[in-house]
Amino acid sequence: MSGLLQLDEESLYDHIFERYTLLTSNNDSLKQDLGIVDRTVSKITIDIDQFDFNNKKSNNDFYSIEINQPITSLNSSSVNNNSTTGYVVWSTTPFFTRWLIFHSNASIFRNGGSIELIDQDDELKLPPMFSNSVGLLELGSGIAGILPVTLGNFVGSFIATDQIGILSTLKTNILENLSQLNRKIVTSRSLNLNLDVDESTLLKRSLLSLECLPLDWELFDIKDTTKLDPALLSLFKEKETIYVLAMDVIYNEYLIESFLSTIQNLKSLAFKFNVNLNCLIGIQLRSEEVTTLFLEKAIIDYEMKVYYIQDNILESSRFSIYMI
Repeated sequence: MSGLLQLDEESLYDHIFERYTLLTSNNDSLKQDLGIVDRTVSKITIDIDQFDFNNKKSNNDFYSIEINQPITSLNSSSVNNNSTTGYVVWSTTPFFTRWLIFHSNASIFRNGGSIELIDQDDELKLPPMFSNSVGLLELGSGIAGILPVTLGNFVGSFIATDQIGILSTLKTNILENLSQLNRKIVTSRSLNLNLDVDESTLLKRSLLSLECLPLDWELFDIKDTTKLDPALLSLFKEKETIYVLAMDVIYNEYLIESFLSTIQNLKSLAFKFNVNLNCLIGIQLRSEEVTTLFLEKAIIDYEMKVYYIQDNILESSRFSIYMI
């Protein structure tokens, strides 16, 4: 079962030491790579399934996603302002998706409830993530569209965001994998889908509002909400709870400041509209210095409450998930 370890300006260093020591002890059983699933092919299949395949009960317990990768863009110095990491599939997102949907340890996040605060003799109440009253907002989606076409089955709204140069391939991949959204009727202005849905259709499956929007962390500003994208503004006006998801976006020191500024702005927006907002940030553990700097900036400079999700499945992997 998962628990939350709140980090402060002192305990973060103990946490970093212990987590990277554990990572080193597991090195023999873990892949030693940067985390790209396969940079040699232009089309890749990602399967998301049960941890115990013998418990598979229906087609709803398995997802197979076909992803187009513009691998020539990964090595280009002229596309997307030379920011090219989003053009391939990274392993953090499939790992997180499988853990969240299928593992019993993640049920507290799926269904909500009280989760143990480690070393505090206390608990924190989490709202359910899997509910039609919940919206998911993904930062740094990349081109794959894995989270929208899987987690979209369990929520009322999903907004996938990235820099504008990424969005065309992201939209293509989502459209080609709509069959994975087998629990929902999808409506979307950005994808031009089912803008007029009749009531008889909604009797069979519930509605998912799914949008792909540009969101540049360095330019994101909430001072004038009338300038925000209408779909993003509607998310904050209409949903009781929003979970922000950001998978493998912390991989160098240059992105940390603008990312945390964006999280801070989103939290301010949530406060304005009385929305319960939590952020789940998945990190592949590469540079100890980058992970430390991220935690220092979040906890010390931005004075954010940062929790480490302590979980045996996560700790036997190369990934850490933090909640802000």
